[in-house]
Amino acid sequence: MAQHIAVLRGWHPALAMAELAALLPSHNPIISESNRFAKLEGELTPSEAFETLSVSSGCQAILLNGFIHNWQNDESILLEKVENYLQNNQREGKMAVVPLRIEGKLSQFSSSQIAGKIGGIMSRIGWQIDLSNPANRFSITIDGSSSQIACGWMVGDESGSEGVAHRKATQRPFFKPVSLSPRLALLAVNLAAGPIGNGPVIDAMTGTGGFIIEAAATNRQALGIDLNSQMVEGANQNLNWLLKQQNITQSSAKIVRGDATNIAASIDKSWIGQVKGFVLDPPYGRNSQGSLEHDELLTKTLTSAHQVASNEASLVLIVPINSMPAQINSALDNKSQVDLLHGDWHSLQQLMKSSGWQIKNRWIEHVHGSLSRLVIHAKYVLLN
Repeated sequence: MAQHIAVLRGWHPALAMAELAALLPSHNPIISESNRFAKLEGELTPSEAFETLSVSSGCQAILLNGFIHNWQNDESILLEKVENYLQNNQREGKMAVVPLRIEGKLSQFSSSQIAGKIGGIMSRIGWQIDLSNPANRFSITIDGSSSQIACGWMVGDESGSEGVAHRKATQRPFFKPVSLSPRLALLAVNLAAGPIGNGPVIDAMTGTGGFIIEAAATNRQALGIDLNSQMVEGANQNLNWLLKQQNITQSSAKIVRGDATNIAASIDKSWIGQVKGFVLDPPYGRNSQGSLEHDELLTKTLTSAHQVASNEASLVLIVPINSMPAQINSALDNKSQVDLLHGDWHSLQQLMKSSGWQIKNRWIEHVHGSLSRLVIHAKYVLLN
């Protein structure tokens, strides 16, 4: 069976891994000894890999038909593996070798020298090297922190850029300081909604529209709802700005005024029972709207979401917590306690359970010295 290697971005590999599993559910992603490499099983075409990377927040590249080498100052063994691999994975067209260093350094290892020697192997095979416009890119991706090197035919970005992170919430025409970063908003949409074309995604408390902007950028069916007319107007300004920036002429995303506690009243009737993803970053304190207390508002919103959800739906809920140490390489275990800024964790658990949402995983995103965010992934369950 073919194996492919996904290269995860470093800002939060654990969340990136969860996003990848949502986008490619049939490929059974498994983390390697490196937190930056995930193994994918099954057939994956270059076009499928490219489509995944074009919408992913946390995945930088995919190495098709790849392998992972544990570096032990053994250049000759690595080169022998690479030569055997190239002999057995023939490609048509011009070639380039792409060294990519993602974290740390390896002792007695020069990526440029190794790349040159692999280029020599390709020349001996009879392949033509073209660094400026190759048809195929063979990558050696180095994670010095785990002493692992991933090799394979690269689809994606060797520049080391942070993808969606170049988009800043502050660039939008309508901005509030509480706005989520685009990279977290996009990851939450993907985690909740799954593969592109899977079904609609809804943000019932859309605020400035961050989730819906990212859903629109990735060509999803999406609806943002907010009770505040000013927020709806501003969020639509942001959505139109994004569509213009990305040269998107047709979009299935929209933002309307509506009640989060009665989602069914705001959606097309054909969506009832078909919505695959929900994303929520509820307002708090002076940012809250309406007369309901926070827990009552959240309970009614989650219940309303459950009433229109597909039985395969997922929900991502993001809540502020008092600062916790950065934990980017794993999810929180079930026993880990968190200190919510509003309410307590046990009450939130019970609230979600009673609304028909079973918590599957939790992650911490560190914001600054006094604030972190808890990212909760939950699945639809039938209510008795």
